[in-house]
Amino acid sequence: MSILKKNKGLLIFSLLVYIALYMPVLPSAPVRGRIIESVDVRDDGHRSEITIRFTFPLRYEHHFPLYEGDLLRISLLPLAVAEVDVGALFKRESAVPRPVGLAPLLEVVYEGDFSAQGTNLYLYFSREVAFDVVQGADFRSIVVYVRKQEISTEGKHCQDC
Repeated sequence: MSILKKNKGLLIFSLLVYIALYMPVLPSAPVRGRIIESVDVRDDGHRSEITIRFTFPLRYEHHFPLYEGDLLRISLLPLAVAEVDVGALFKRESAVPRPVGLAPLLEVVYEGDFSAQGTNLYLYFSREVAFDVVQGADFRSIVVYVRKQEISTEGKHCQDC
């Protein structure tokens, strides 16, 4: 009994060392499971650029309406989704960006399978705006250009600049 009392501190220390060494080996729950990574809005005085970044690659298919409105629906096609993110594909997720002058963006909503058209991204504006939509070069983002006046045929440059 006295040996146990004398070595009690050593036994506790050994147990703590054992736990500390083998704790990183235990599996942890994935942190992911989100679709929208970030929504960034930049304004240069003539137009705003809204960049929506995703956690997986996707392809922009089309948008509606084509040129202006207070609601923009963008149809997307997921390309390569990690196993940890598959469950999130079929959910609804939203992001509220910081307000910027030319882009009166209220909310960005991702809807996985709630629509017959498939995967959609909705941008809600507080008023009607002129816009254009392009695929991000990294295939993990969608860029929406919001203009002060009419949109140009090139899409990335406003006619009132």
